Amino acid sequence: MINKYYEIIWFLKKIYYKIFLSETRLTGKLRNPYREYLFQELKEKYGKDYFENKRILEVGPKDGEDTLRLDSLSPSKLILNDLEEIQQENHPVNTFYKNNLLPNLEKVVSDYEFIFGNINYLEKDEMKKLGKFYLIWFTGVIYHVPEQLRLLKKLYNLMNEKGVLVLETSTTRNQKIANHEAIEIVNNGDYFFPSRKGILRLLKLAGFTNISKSNCYDKENFNKKNIRLSLFAEKNNKDNEVYHRDKYIFGEAT
Repeated sequence: MINKYYEIIWFLKKIYYKIFLSETRLTGKLRNPYREYLFQELKEKYGKDYFENKRILEVGPKDGEDTLRLDSLSPSKLILNDLEEIQQENHPVNTFYKNNLLPNLEKVVSDYEFIFGNINYLEKDEMKKLGKFYLIWFTGVIYHVPEQLRLLKKLYNLMNEKGVLVLETSTTRNQKIANHEAIEIVNNGDYFFPSRKGILRLLKLAGFTNISKSNCYDKENFNKKNIRLSLFAEKNNKDNEVYHRDKYIFGEAT
């Protein structure tokens, strides 16, 4: 009975958000409107010109909607990274690659390069060739990654001083661990859903500072704010190395 009551409330709220909120009407044709709100919040937080003529990295562009948003910042160079598998006809996201990403890439006006490969497994020389970035856009990716701390440290090392990381992720649905620093392993290791406290701890261990939460789910997809999390994080003026047992740098295991 209680669950049915909450379902009714959820449905009524959804109708309200879809019909009456002007922001919702304006973004109704987008696949995930909260990503547009996240991008607008980034510009409001740092200023529209903060990333102009600076290098930007997008990990996991998928449909290319965020790619076009990042292109609007007029970067000096836009680097895109995704798995080689998306080019395979039988891969689940190949449809996005053919029907969405490739057409959107034709609209990009900035100098860009697409690098295929798992960024967490690139060789050291390949990572070095990527260079440094003032903005890393990293949405909808980390819950697919088992070695999350290692990847966050790699992203940290790819950033310039005063660089910004935009991280968005699905979070654990397991209420037993939701309020703890934890990662939920699901479907025999296909997914690794961090708790909110868990992803915050990982960011701090990787060296990130000035971590703040985005409110991108509030205007629409209100139901997602309980199962997803968006964060802004920064790299200090100097490396903020955090050590395990006062000896080993977190995330730097070979």
